[in-house]
Amino acid sequence: MARQKGTLSLASNIEPSMNAPLDARTVVNTLADLTASGSFPYFYEGMIVAVKGNHKIYQLIGADPTVSANWEEVGTGAGGSIQVTVLPTASATEVNNIYQYIGATDATYTNGYFYKCVNNSGTYSWVQINVQPSSGGGGGGTIYTGILLATGWNSTTKQQTVTFTGYNDSYGGVIGLPEDATSAQKEEYRNCIISTVSQTGATVTFECEEIPTINLPVEIYCGGGAGGDASLESDVITNIEVGGIASGTTLAQGTTFTEFVQKLLVKEMAPTTIFTASGSGVKEVGTSVTPTLTLNITGTGTGTPTSIKFYSGSTLLNTQSYVSGTNSYTFTMASAVTTDTTVKGVLEYTKSDGTTTASVEKTASYTFVMASYYGAVTTAPTTKAGIIALTKNVKNTKAQTATFNLSNQRSCYCYPASFGNLTSIKDANNFEYLSSYTKTNVTVDGVSYNVYTLTDPVTASSFKQIYA
Repeated sequence: MARQKGTLSLASNIEPSMNAPLDARTVVNTLADLTASGSFPYFYEGMIVAVKGNHKIYQLIGADPTVSANWEEVGTGAGGSIQVTVLPTASATEVNNIYQYIGATDATYTNGYFYKCVNNSGTYSWVQINVQPSSGGGGGGTIYTGILLATGWNSTTKQQTVTFTGYNDSYGGVIGLPEDATSAQKEEYRNCIISTVSQTGATVTFECEEIPTINLPVEIYCGGGAGGDASLESDVITNIEVGGIASGTTLAQGTTFTEFVQKLLVKEMAPTTIFTASGSGVKEVGTSVTPTLTLNITGTGTGTPTSIKFYSGSTLLNTQSYVSGTNSYTFTMASAVTTDTTVKGVLEYTKSDGTTTASVEKTASYTFVMASYYGAVTTAPTTKAGIIALTKNVKNTKAQTATFNLSNQRSCYCYPASFGNLTSIKDANNFEYLSSYTKTNVTVDGVSYNVYTLTDPVTASSFKQIYA
C-alpha cells in the first residue's frame, strides 16, 4: 500500500523561531512520559520520540503508546523495549526475573534481592545486590532503577561492596547514577557519584568520592557480557555463499552475533599434510618391502590437530597424539608387503568451532606386477627362458617406448596379457607399424604374456618403436 500523502503542500523551507521542535510530540522529558496517559492524544505506529532524560530515541511499534512494550529503543531491536519491574513481596517470589527472599536462607542465597540475568542463549546467572528495583528499559538488556542503600557502606574506605552471586564474563551488572535523576538528587549526591568499579572474583566494589549520608539513586544494567550479544530468533538456511558460509548452511536459532560473524568472515581451512610410504609404487611379483610411513603436517589451518593415525587398507596400525610444535610423525610396519596394498596417513582435528571433528587423509599404494621385456631377436620367443633373456622393465601398463639396433633381426616386446592388446606401434616419424608385427602368447610362471614380434627381419640402428 502506498504511503498516506499530506494535505498541506509547501514550496519553501521553514525557519523555526523557537528553541523547540516543530512537532511537540517528538520530544518528552522523561522515560515515564512515553507511557503516561494523555502524553500523545494523536499517535501513530512508527512515531519517533526523543527522551531528554536519558538522551535516547524510541519508536512506537504497537497501537497503544501507554503499553511500555510498544516502545522500542531505536538501534536495539526488540531487546530495547521498555520493561517495568514490580517489586516482589512474597518469600522466594519471582516477578520479571527478580527473586526476593524474605526471612529465609539456603545454601546459596540469603535475604535480599536476586536479579536473573538471562543471556541470548536462554541461560542465566543470579546477581545479588542490595537495591530496591522500580523501573527501567533500553539497550539490549534490562535496566533496573532503584536505591543503593547505605547498608554495606564502609565509612573508612568509602566503599560499597556488593557480591554478584554466579557472576562471570558472560553476564553482568553495571551500576551508575541514572541519567533521569532529578537535578536536586544530582546536586545533593554529587559527591557520592560512583567513581571506581573493581572486581575480584565474584565481589564487585563501588567507590564513591565521599561518604554518602543517605540513599543514593542508582541503576543496574543486567545484560550479556559487555553490552550483550544479539542472537538469531529462528533458524536461517542460506541459499547463497557469503564469506565463509556455504550455500545451504543452517544457522540455528540462538546463534550469537559473534558466532555469525565468525562463520561469515572466517573461512574454515583444513590442515595440510604430506604423506610418504617408503618404497611405494610398482613392484615386481616375488619381491617384498617393509614400509615406513611418514606424515608431515605442513599447515594446521583454522582448526586444532588432535591425533595422527596410520592404516593398511582399513586396518588401523598405529595412533599417535598430536604434540604442538611437532610436525613429523612416522611408523614402520611390522610385516613386509608382498601383495597389492594401500596405506594411509590420517590427521584428525577439531574445527574452529571447537566441537566439530574432521580429518585429512593421504594414501600411497604398493602394486605388484609381472615384469615386461623387450629386445632384438632372430625369431619370436616361445618359452620363459627366451622372454626373460630380454631387457626387463617393471611397470603396470602396456605402454612402452624402446630403441633397437637390428642386424637382420626383429624387434620384440613381451608383457602380461592382462594389460590388454596393443592398439598402436609407431616409429620416430609417427609411421604406424602395428600391422607389421605378429602377436603370439607365451605362459610365464602361470601368467599369459602377449608377445609382439616384427614379422620381417631388418637391419637398422636406433630403430625407435612406440608401443601403445
